[in-house]
Amino acid sequence: MQAESPDAKTRISPLKPEQVSEEMRKTYLEIEKALGVLPALFTTMAHLPGAVGPVVNTYAEVVMKSPIEERIQQIAMIRVSVKNDAPYCLHTHMELGLRAGLTHKQIDALRKDPSSGEFTEKEQLVIEYAERLTEGGSAVSDDLFSRLREHFNEPEIVSLTMNICFMAFLTRYTEVFKLHHDH
Repeated sequence: MQAESPDAKTRISPLKPEQVSEEMRKTYLEIEKALGVLPALFTTMAHLPGAVGPVVNTYAEVVMKSPIEERIQQIAMIRVSVKNDAPYCLHTHMELGLRAGLTHKQIDALRKDPSSGEFTEKEQLVIEYAERLTEGGSAVSDDLFSRLREHFNEPEIVSLTMNICFMAFLTRYTEVFKLHHDH
């Protein structure tokens, strides 16, 4: 059975609470309570109900429990969103970046010219790492990895890497389905 999307611009129909199981409705409520909105990211993912919980849990582990400060994480996530041309994720992480202490000028620089001088050496390194890793693991040179070790310990490097890779997944997911930002 094929379902038509209610919005011609969105490729997959988001599932409303009345269209999902009681267990998924509880998950929806938890997500909405935590985020203040029920993102289309999760309401489209609900077509595969068993995937929603693991994605939420992965986000909690990779982002919420990260040893990396939130500002650094948001720099990486914004840059990945830009590199993957993902406005849904970019919009979300620009807002989160502001909350994490980034300025409008820094966010603009991440979007247009990350080498503009708005960032510390460590932040510039994170931008470079996010760009290279988004291209693929082989794009990360030994030199770049050595410079990462000057600023981050191994658990932090693992966390930053997972953060960037998870963001790459989210950007591709939201873009292939042409999801719109939740208001």
